[in-house]
Amino acid sequence: MAWQVQQLSRVQNLCLRLICAVFKTSPIYALEIEAAIPPISKVLDKVDRDTAARLHKLGPRSPVLQRLRDSWENHRLAGDSGSGRSTGAGFVSYHLGVELTSGCVPMGKKAEVYDAEMHAMSSAIVGLENLDNDLGTCTLLYFFADNSSSVEAILQEHPGPS
Repeated sequence: MAWQVQQLSRVQNLCLRLICAVFKTSPIYALEIEAAIPPISKVLDKVDRDTAARLHKLGPRSPVLQRLRDSWENHRLAGDSGSGRSTGAGFVSYHLGVELTSGCVPMGKKAEVYDAEMHAMSSAIVGLENLDNDLGTCTLLYFFADNSSSVEAILQEHPGPS
């Protein structure tokens, strides 16, 4: 499957260059950030996890499950008991296209998506603070989230009303 991912990456990289109207020498990771398009490998991982989550919601007598090999059950989701939806938080930090920190935390069924977003951003900051390397002082951080109120709240010095 690796060669298929390479082919998809090449096509996506070409499209990123067309979308952003840049030179061929422009770094791909910068184009992905600018166009808000994740790397194809991350997209495929998400599709894989989403498919596994949908399969785990099917009943044991489902015709779909009966046609699958027995090995699909090895793809369990962390924090998912199979009896309902769980909320989780995840983050990743990059510097010049190199992954520095990443993590994911299942938060349970009672946590809200807002809580997960706040936890992910907080974990990313703590992960960067604990990083012991020669990158120097960080002067600029970019947060990408689909909820602007969580980004605004995490940047406030004092907690707001709950």
